[in-house]
Amino acid sequence: MLHHGMRKMEVCTVPPIPRSLSIVLPLPDDRGYAERAVSSWLQQPEPLELIVVGNGSKPGLEDRIRRMLRPGDRLVVENGASEAEMYDRGTRLASAELLLLTESHCIAAPHAASAVVRFFAESGA
Repeated sequence: MLHHGMRKMEVCTVPPIPRSLSIVLPLPDDRGYAERAVSSWLQQPEPLELIVVGNGSKPGLEDRIRRMLRPGDRLVVENGASEAEMYDRGTRLASAELLLLTESHCIAAPHAASAVVRFFAESGA
């Protein structure tokens, strides 16, 4: 509460909206949707870091994904890694305030990243 002259003014502070979100997307079990899934995250208007993790089992797919990525996004290949190990590797590389784990057969809705960021900003979680 601030005092301004004789009046009291309530000051409401709103938590800052996180400006960054890291998405970790392992490639196994892509069901033929990996490129669409990656593209759906790349088209988000919210600034985000996309970390795609492969295990070397699909080198052609990994090469196509690598060509899709923007500066700042990453494709990491951990030969022979299990899905849990790929999530772990991606999580350790993430640099944003928020982290979202997804799967390579899940297509993100438009503005999905913004909805995640907004949820955490509004909930204070």
